[in-house]
Amino acid sequence: SSDLRQMGAPGIGQRDRNGYLSAINGVAFGDDPMEGYVRGRKFTHPRLGFTLTAPQGFLLENSNEAVFGVRQPDNEALRLDNVKMPAGGSLESYVASGWVDGLLPSSVRRIDINGLPAVTAVARAGEWNFRLAVIQYGDYIYRMIFAARNLNAAADKSFMESIGTFRALTPDESREVRTPRIAIVIAGPGDTVESLSARMATPNRPQEYFRLLNGLEPGDPLLPGEHYKIVMD
Repeated sequence: SSDLRQMGAPGIGQRDRNGYLSAINGVAFGDDPMEGYVRGRKFTHPRLGFTLTAPQGFLLENSNEAVFGVRQPDNEALRLDNVKMPAGGSLESYVASGWVDGLLPSSVRRIDINGLPAVTAVARAGEWNFRLAVIQYGDYIYRMIFAARNLNAAADKSFMESIGTFRALTPDESREVRTPRIAIVIAGPGDTVESLSARMATPNRPQEYFRLLNGLEPGDPLLPGEHYKIVMD
């Protein structure tokens, strides 16, 4: 992302590097936490006031338009987004309105998810099968779509369990959201990109983030005693 590249501060010479690093220690990093952020399998959106946990093995990515997740070896994916609740419409009529191809009408079920009205269903299109849920929360419909080549009982159970983790944040939880910060660490004699990046509070691919933050190419060694940026909670 451009934010990350700006923080890499290309063009700052070695002499100015430590002063620059001291100045940015604690600068907010990455996604604006008020616009939703990823921690492992958990996605939290403080401004909209909800949280969700993906199934085991999923890698989540947050973008402006949606939350995406994949579990590569199993050919599974998820997408979460929201749309304004149509005036006077029902969740059932919305599910059947054509926004998803291949809906199986007999699979449509009204359910309750942590006190929120919801409808779940199954769809099939081409080689893919979909377990989906639409959840009404405030003025929005939250649309969760899980895609699998093979929607067997185990996959569907894990998808339904994930759908069941969608819930409203409590006021205390919303207040306690902590912004990730950039901290400065000094590399020890045995430190590597792997060991320092393992300490980072980044959603996925911490080594890639670490290299980008510090302007390192793959294979560049760490220098003992040198200052490096990492992302901390």
